[in-house]
Amino acid sequence: ALEKWGRQADMRAIQEASVVAPPDLSTAYMDAALLDEDILSALTDALGNGKVIELLDEVWPAIDTKISQIRAAMEARNSERILQLAHEVKGVSGNYGSLRLSLAAAQLEREADDPACVARHLDRMSETVAQTRKSAVQFVGSAS
Repeated sequence: ALEKWGRQADMRAIQEASVVAPPDLSTAYMDAALLDEDILSALTDALGNGKVIELLDEVWPAIDTKISQIRAAMEARNSERILQLAHEVKGVSGNYGSLRLSLAAAQLEREADDPACVARHLDRMSETVAQTRKSAVQFVGSAS
């Protein structure tokens, strides 16, 4: 019986030793690629370049609107609304291959209760939208 407890204690020690502190993700997304080219390639293969560009032309204004709504929610100190909108941006941008924007929205979602973090992530998201929009259109346009 003591042998069994000893093995369990050893296993617990191994598990505890293998637990690594999570990385600081607050700015990790800034190192991520702007685009997930596999997703954009799959979309263009399935729908064609023209349709994907048309869809992206609809997505960007919707994301801009969501970011404006997040700013308003931040001013109203409505963290639940920030969380909801960040989740929506994360999903939409991820579905259209905007990797860095999706990761930034995920981080905003995690830190929706911290006004300073929300403001910082919103500024970065706005910059990322502009960069991603240009890169996505170039990528899809060149994927003939």
